[in-house]
Amino acid sequence: MRTTQIHRRLDSLASTFRPSGKRSFTLEELCRHCWKMDQRGFRALVAGECPSFRVFVDMFKREDAARQSSGRE
Repeated sequence: MRTTQIHRRLDSLASTFRPSGKRSFTLEELCRHCWKMDQRGFRALVAGECPSFRVFVDMFKREDAARQSSGRE
């Protein structure tokens, strides 16, 4: 996947959050939503075109584990 494709997907994802276009989102927020929608797909993205997103995978895994251990899922 090329960088332009990634940007298009992120823009598309952002538009699902803010159809009016009035709010901006951080990369972390967009990645978190992608993670919640499709963890396997997000990991594939990290393994391929976006290895710098690995920091998000580690962070999201820790948060998911903490949420599960506290029973808040």
